[in-house]
Amino acid sequence: MYILRWLMLLPCAIVALMIGSVAGSMIASLFGLLGQDVADAGSAFAGPLAFVFMCCLLAPARRRTVGVAAVSFIGILALGTVILSNFSAIEEFARLSTRERVVTPVAQVLGALYAMFIGLPFLTTGALLEDLWLEIRTLGLLVFIFGALLAVVGLVFGVVGYEWLGFKVALGVVSLGVTTWLLPIFYVTIRANSLENRLRDVIDP
Repeated sequence: MYILRWLMLLPCAIVALMIGSVAGSMIASLFGLLGQDVADAGSAFAGPLAFVFMCCLLAPARRRTVGVAAVSFIGILALGTVILSNFSAIEEFARLSTRERVVTPVAQVLGALYAMFIGLPFLTTGALLEDLWLEIRTLGLLVFIFGALLAVVGLVFGVVGYEWLGFKVALGVVSLGVTTWLLPIFYVTIRANSLENRLRDVIDP
């Protein structure tokens, strides 16, 4: 079973990537008439998310190492998309719109990151809620750094005369990183307020 799981890891992850891409596109389309761009972004996010999660799920050992390798693989694919869509004549990539050239690779990287950092605590035996919050705080920091790097690149492209789309997307990623980092604080605050209200009800019925 140990060897079989290693052998099945990559094929199952690829199948999960394809299913996740289709499901992400369909789910994104359900949010209303938001256009094909939203469906494409949902597909680009959900596919890598399913791929990385499946890799971590099937790995019989060293799940974090496998997760990092899977995220790195998605990162290479995203970088390849950027390079091929902007500097090659391959029709499949050259015909991508400006928005797709920016949003698609960013969504791929984000999907991979969220799958690893949120999935691992659920797949680790004996993990506590505190472990999940720690992973989410780390995730938020990484997303923030990723967004900050994108902002620098987007700012440079905007200043030299290209569109500001990359910079706008980067600001959205930075905001997502901050929100993710604050989630544990929001949870603790809500729990504290709930406990305080219960204590008041007990003391002053």
